[in-house]
Amino acid sequence: MGPEPSTAQATGRPSREYRATTALLLTGLFTLLVALLYGRTISPVPVIGLMTLAGPVIGAFVELFVAVGLGWRRGWASAVMTPALQIVSLSGVLTFLGSLAGGGINSPPGAILAVWARRAAPRATPRSATGRPVGRVLAPILVATLAVAAAWPFIVPATTQGGGPLIAAGSDLHLELAATPCVGEAGVADDPPEAIDVVLRWSWARAEPVRAGTDAVVLSWATMSGAQDPADYYLDQPILQPPGITEEDRSGQFAIYRSDVAVRGFEPGSVTIRLRRPHELASGPGLVQVAATYAHHYLGQVQTTPQGVWTRAEVVNCDW
Repeated sequence: MGPEPSTAQATGRPSREYRATTALLLTGLFTLLVALLYGRTISPVPVIGLMTLAGPVIGAFVELFVAVGLGWRRGWASAVMTPALQIVSLSGVLTFLGSLAGGGINSPPGAILAVWARRAAPRATPRSATGRPVGRVLAPILVATLAVAAAWPFIVPATTQGGGPLIAAGSDLHLELAATPCVGEAGVADDPPEAIDVVLRWSWARAEPVRAGTDAVVLSWATMSGAQDPADYYLDQPILQPPGITEEDRSGQFAIYRSDVAVRGFEPGSVTIRLRRPHELASGPGLVQVAATYAHHYLGQVQTTPQGVWTRAEVVNCDW
């Protein structure tokens, strides 16, 4: 008598191995295609974009590897098959529930294919799935990698928040804002200074492992004096800044500078501007209040307030 046919052979339907090969192959290719087409639009913060993509891309390569192994009927691939389909299905369910909680509907195609594959009967028997010793070592490694990739949406926020292992905290930045001349340096008493030099210096207590992205500094000022409607100090001609720092925008009451982290890294830096006294500003007691806001991993601005992963601010008064 010949060997007893497997369940899939007895029913004449495609086996679970056949369906799993198709499901994992299509899921892996689809994930890589999405990463290739939309990877650069995931986040304007490079380290967050890289971390967000890393898990799905690693999982996609594992899925393709297992699909090839199933196609070649390797024992280790048969051992990985069912856990891999379970992980892909569970990951899809969590993604679907998360989309519902966010007010949308997202049905991952990989989960649908995995459920379709699991409904088929397996071709291989438990004995044939054990494979060689190297396969018994490889199988749990592949399953664990897929499990980590499925949990990646929960790992990314914990590692990419301020103060995490990949992004410095706001408390790691030290700011020093100075405006000169100030008290006792303006010359004649109650006479506004002709020019005020504003310097923002910063230093870091720790560096990030990835030197990429853009920080921003916004300097704004307001003039206050005894006049009912005092004229504001205005921004003088651009001043040469340190390498990696460029002026993005300027107006009558604020200036924006970008700091290229890839160029500057996390070395100490500074931004300098000069404010000029308007001719309309009469003598008498008064002050200029200067505010500086530093945005780490710059995301744009709302009016004169920069947005980032986090921001730090300092204020100084120059009075006479």
